[in-house]
Parts: sequence; structure tokens; C-alpha cells
Amino acid sequence: MMQDTNVDFMPPENPGDKLRRVLVIQFGPMRTFLEGMAASAYVRRTHRSAHITLLTEARFLEFGKACPYFNDVEAPEERTRDFALKKLKAAKYEMVYDFQNDANSHAIAKSLNIKLNSSSQKGASHPYQSFSPNEHYTRRMADQLFCAGITAIDGGALKRWDENERPELDYSWIRAAFRNSPRLDPAFFNLYGRFALVIPGGPIDGSEDGWSPKKFGALCRKIHEADLIPVIIGNPTQGQTAQKIVNECEEAKNLISRADFFQMVALAQHAEFFVGGDTGPTYLTASVGLAGVAIFRQAGSEVQTDPFTSVWDNETRLSQYAPRGGNIIVNNAAVVDFLSPDDIWRSILALNVL
Repeated sequence: MMQDTNVDFMPPENPGDKLRRVLVIQFGPMRTFLEGMAASAYVRRTHRSAHITLLTEARFLEFGKACPYFNDVEAPEERTRDFALKKLKAAKYEMVYDFQNDANSHAIAKSLNIKLNSSSQKGASHPYQSFSPNEHYTRRMADQLFCAGITAIDGGALKRWDENERPELDYSWIRAAFRNSPRLDPAFFNLYGRFALVIPGGPIDGSEDGWSPKKFGALCRKIHEADLIPVIIGNPTQGQTAQKIVNECEEAKNLISRADFFQMVALAQHAEFFVGGDTGPTYLTASVGLAGVAIFRQAGSEVQTDPFTSVWDNETRLSQYAPRGGNIIVNNAAVVDFLSPDDIWRSILALNVL
């Protein structure tokens, strides 16, 4: 559903703290999962006394359990899906926030017969409306909260969130959740000096390979020569890539499959900067607020036939999906491996963190 930004729109009233059972649906990829968690802080603020359940996927189960916004988490596998849905239906939720907004989540929400529904699904009580085409993914989440009758400022007037207002992740609860465990300190990985995070991986849509291990290795050597430790983090699927990077730069420290979700956040809170491909852990690291350089595929498009059109035009992938957080510079190319280590190093220098 699309609505022009000039058309006045006032969402239905949100029942707020009158509700006792609320369901949040948010699967992946990590980029949208993180935004859903940021939005869930506002759901918790709105329904302070409610029992709130998160329905997600298995890889996010531990995060959901530790997160202070939820009382329960359901992350069914294929073989347990029917059982989980029966359990959710029996719980008789009064409102669902479907932040996933795809055919699967719409079908789940419909099957649960929940009266109040915040989603893009036809007939939803609190329909999410896209106010302009090709919005950035963080903007879409802010608009859904507004359409659900939730304000950006607690107790503030209900209006569409300003451009500079968006759900932002707060990770301050992690240390409390793990009782300030030493596993959240860099020293747990024998990191005692200044370090930078290196995150290999290709485009999330799997359309091409990421930046080559050889080039990541050359960049790691530059990081080492600047008296920083290159620390490789990321998805377990990047294990072989990480080893190839270490073969190119033996000073790099490989934490693939060693640093979990929470430890990657903690490392990002202590690192000097990050360099990452178009992959989930890059979005995770950026969401902490760490300065960094993102290596991003930006294929040509019709809008870019005009030489004066920016690569940030709202029809481009950059405009819609580039990571946001702290000071981030995006290096882009139609094929990311066209970018050189020198290109990325110049962007690192431009961060003014060395």
C-alpha cells in the first residue's frame, strides 16, 4: 500500500497498556531482525505490563531470550512449527506486530486469529502504509510504528516520525544479562592492544561473491602496519574465507565461529573501526555505532544514466539498504571486487580514527 507524504493520515488508537498478551513476529535477515528488535523496545514501552512473545528463527533464539523486551521466545524448526503455532494460538494474543511483513508472517498472523494487527496485511486493524516509494529499511520500521499509533517520544504527540527519528538499538542490557561476564571482554580472546574488525562476506541476496580473501588479506596487512590488530569476525559460513585471509596476513586474528552474537557486539564496543562486506554481521557492527567502511554492491540502474544523479538516489540499493549507525563510509562498485585495498584504506583514513 502506498500513500503520498502530503496526504494527511492519522493511525487508529493504540490500546497501550490495556493489553495483556502481545506477539512480535520478526525473522531475518539480520539487517531487518535488528530493526525489529529496535522497534520492539517501543512495543515494550507501549505495553509495559503485557506478556510479550517474540516469534523468530532459531539463529536468533538466544538473543531473544536475553533481550529485556520479551517474556517468551518461540523459534520453531520445521518439524516443530505446527506445535509452536498451536501453542501460540492457545495463548490468545490480543495484538500482533508483524515486523516481517512477508507472505509467511502474514499467513501466521492470520492463522492465529489475533484481533489487533500491525502489518501491511490487507484488513489489518493498524495497517502499515508506505508513505513514499523506495524508503530506507530503517525508515520503513519508523513508519510502521507510527501507523501502529506509537510515538517517537514517550508521551509526545502522535505524528509521523521525523527523518532523524528511527528505532535505534540499545545494547546496554547485554552485560547485565550475562552478569558482566569476562567472555564479553576483548581479553577473553587475548586482545590487549588496539584492534579493528574485519568482516568478510558477500551481498545478502547471494547474487555474487564478496570482496576477495586476497584483498582482505592485503588490507589486514595495512591495518597491522598501522599498529592495530586485524580481527576477523562474521558468519560461520565464512570460515574458509577467514583462513585464506590469515594465510595472506598471519597477524590477523580469526574469530569466525568463536565470537557469538553477543561477543561481536562487545568487540564492536571496543574496536577502533570496522571494514565489512554486504553481510549481516556488518549491519550488527554498524548498529553498535562503530565507525567503519562498508563494501557494497551498487549495480547500474536507469536512474543513473544521468551523470548528475547521485548513487544515493532513492531507487538505488545504497539508498534503501546501506548500513546505518555511526560514521560510516560506503565504498561501492557494480562488482565489489573491482575495489582495491588502497580504495578501502583511503576511506579508513577519512574516518579520522587512526
